[in-house]
Amino acid sequence: MSAAVRIYGETVNGNRACKPNVIIYGIIIGSLCKEGMVEKARELFLEMKSQGISSDVVVCSSLLHGFCCIGNLKEAKRLFLEMLDQGVNPNVATFNVLIDTLCKMEKLEEANQSLDLMIQRGINPDIFTYNTLLDGYCLAGKLDMAGNLFVSLQSKENGLDVEMKGKGIIATTITCNTILTGLFQAGKVDEARELFGKMQFDVIVVDSCTYNVFVDGLCKNGCLKGIGTVFLKPTVVIYSIMIHFLCKEGQLEKANDLLIEMEENGCAPNVVTFNTLLHGFSQKNDTEKIVQRLHKMLEKNLSPDASTAAAVVDLLSKDEAYLETLKLLPTFPVQDPPK
Repeated sequence: MSAAVRIYGETVNGNRACKPNVIIYGIIIGSLCKEGMVEKARELFLEMKSQGISSDVVVCSSLLHGFCCIGNLKEAKRLFLEMLDQGVNPNVATFNVLIDTLCKMEKLEEANQSLDLMIQRGINPDIFTYNTLLDGYCLAGKLDMAGNLFVSLQSKENGLDVEMKGKGIIATTITCNTILTGLFQAGKVDEARELFGKMQFDVIVVDSCTYNVFVDGLCKNGCLKGIGTVFLKPTVVIYSIMIHFLCKEGQLEKANDLLIEMEENGCAPNVVTFNTLLHGFSQKNDTEKIVQRLHKMLEKNLSPDASTAAAVVDLLSKDEAYLETLKLLPTFPVQDPPK
């Protein structure tokens, strides 16, 4: 038997000094809902009302949350309307629970209506409210709307930006990555750049997926020129990702230009950077560029690895004329190809 039910039984049977009131009912109903015993919680809620005890926002919100947790949106909405009819004023937590459920069920129109009602009643949405809406837009594929909401929130003059930094993140890294994807798909490169910039300055973690999404979007929209200026401090990893995507898109000259820009910005390429270019040129059968990059790589005292060797083997399989040239490269012994 649930501890909440046991305590309630002892209370109503007179084994305790106090009789049930709205506070006791609220505690027990909340406990039952947390244990998944929502139907039992509803029975106690109805019993409470039959005893002439008026419900309050805590009791109603607990039961409403219970209905939402088991996916009973119909009962949750009915209870919400009952609250309004009986003069029980929902608080920000009540609205957040309802909006969260509506978003998860992709009922975005109703979620937006709930947000409007919330504001009309003088209740200020908080971090969770907007984060829920952002996630809801993303879940429903409304990425353009999510991006617009995020940018508009960042530019509000009502102190929300300060509140975000003081209380938490308005969107998770995953949410922002999804929004970035949507903005690029919609061709809104400037908005995507703005969002990415804010992610770097704010407390949202920019992960490898973010860089992949961002660089891929710029590549597909033909906006990689001067890309190094977009990042607070471009690293070899960032440049290598960008070069990888350019090679993947077949834009070898741009990839090579980016390598030059990388060095001009004081960022030294590593073996991974060079290997990416080597394999890119290999795909285009540009053997001269492969040899040039190999020379450049060794000039920088970078040790070839298995991936480098694979590019060289691929080169020799296409043109054995380069065998003697490769043998001239110090620290990179090349054997004659098998007969």
